[in-house]
Amino acid sequence: MAERPQRALIDATKNATLLVLGTRGNDSPPRLLLGPVTQIALAEARCPVAVTPPP
Repeated sequence: MAERPQRALIDATKNATLLVLGTRGNDSPPRLLLGPVTQIALAEARCPVAVTPPP
């Protein structure tokens, strides 16, 4: 059975120094800027998390 992306990402932060994720983009309403993976990472990551806007 395949692992859920959120769980795989959180597990990968065990030995990480920093996790960098992106937002959904400037055209999204503020409440939708952070997707479910980013929200889980902010809550459960075992290292600092940086959320960056698109280029």
